[in-house]
Amino acid sequence: MQIELNAEQQRILERATKDGTSVEEVLDQAFAVIEHELDSDWLSELPPEELEAIEAHIEEGCAQADRGELYTPEEVKRMMAERKAQRQVA
Repeated sequence: MQIELNAEQQRILERATKDGTSVEEVLDQAFAVIEHELDSDWLSELPPEELEAIEAHIEEGCAQADRGELYTPEEVKRMMAERKAQRQVA
């Protein structure tokens, strides 16, 4: 079987094989992750209180969006960068 990769997929594959890992090994790992995701219903595995908290956050976000309280793309990028920096410090 032959497949064509777009530029981003090719870049990712090159990064993943840079340490000597074969393309086949990288694809095996990728397919294992995909299979796990397909077989996993992680929401059903959550305790009821966590599921309720997630639902509350979603409802709150929808209400904020309905009121027009949205972030600009620049604000989102800044917040994500701050969170990433905080995780790296911890």
